Amino acid sequence: MTDQHTKFSSSMSLKAEELPVEIWLNVLSYFEGHDLVRSFSCLNSFFNRLLHSSYLKLHMRIRVNESNRKLPDSPWSHINVENIYSLAVGRRKANCLLRFLRWHAPSLKNLSFLSVYIRKSSDYQNIELLLSALSKLPFLNQLRIKYVTQLDPTNDYIMKLLENIFQDKFPIEKYSLTINGLQKRRIKTNRWSINPMIKSLYISEIYMNNCLSILSCTPQIQSLKTNLMFSSDPVEPISLVLNHLRKVHLHILCNQFIELLAFKTLAPNLESLSIDGYLSNRDENYFHEHMWNQLFTNLKHVQVNLQHSPTSSSVKTTLRDYIAKLYDKPWFSHYENEDFLIVFIKFKLVN
Repeated sequence: MTDQHTKFSSSMSLKAEELPVEIWLNVLSYFEGHDLVRSFSCLNSFFNRLLHSSYLKLHMRIRVNESNRKLPDSPWSHINVENIYSLAVGRRKANCLLRFLRWHAPSLKNLSFLSVYIRKSSDYQNIELLLSALSKLPFLNQLRIKYVTQLDPTNDYIMKLLENIFQDKFPIEKYSLTINGLQKRRIKTNRWSINPMIKSLYISEIYMNNCLSILSCTPQIQSLKTNLMFSSDPVEPISLVLNHLRKVHLHILCNQFIELLAFKTLAPNLESLSIDGYLSNRDENYFHEHMWNQLFTNLKHVQVNLQHSPTSSSVKTTLRDYIAKLYDKPWFSHYENEDFLIVFIKFKLVN
């Protein structure tokens, strides 16, 4: 029995070289570039050829000792820079990536995804470096920008960055923008160009009016995700129709219900709507089922998960009045004890 098992196992064993190259290229594409080189560069000539294959997609994360014009021998001597498919860097070494792009952007001919941090200490210089690099990346499809320092309301460098990256001279379809303090600025897009290339957009912490201003420059957008901040300013009327917008994900913070309806109005072909966060106790529309039905008309996918926990006794009294009318509604629930009250609104619809 043992001999038969040994014979069977021997007949079924395969050498690495006997697996199709396509399988290996797919497996290797899941490794970060440095880990890939450390694991496979010194095995044999077969893996060395794979590492230099023009079909290998490399995912690189720039490290501190790779910020200079001359790269260290490892791992860069074992790969083709042209094969880099995605490029990122950690927050603490934000400037390293931008200096790397300064010298090597022309060689990154297949770069599709780029994730950068911009530091306040040298934001003007870094923004200039980034814009220069973007003009040399013909196949860049996704750009993620993080400016995590609190934005100075008088800082025009970030506004210049936004104005430039939304131009149609760049082939970028997906943007992710995390800019602390962006909601404190009034974004004026009258000088921006209309960019039909943008298909997907994520913006953190933005007011409704600013969001609408940016969307007016993206007529072909298909997917939007944003943290919609509360503003006391009324929603400004805007002549905007986004026929291609199919999917919207909103994280809200006590926004007016009319702001939710605004997305439905500007996107007549909207199919999927996801809303989470905190509802406003000052807007009773949240507690009227016909308003939700109006919002959900013609939607195929709906996911709502909202809550509110009042602290003042007057607000608690107001919410108790709403609760008395909603006991039989499956989309509403609440929890109350002597110390606090929490109300929940949840919808889920899949057609």
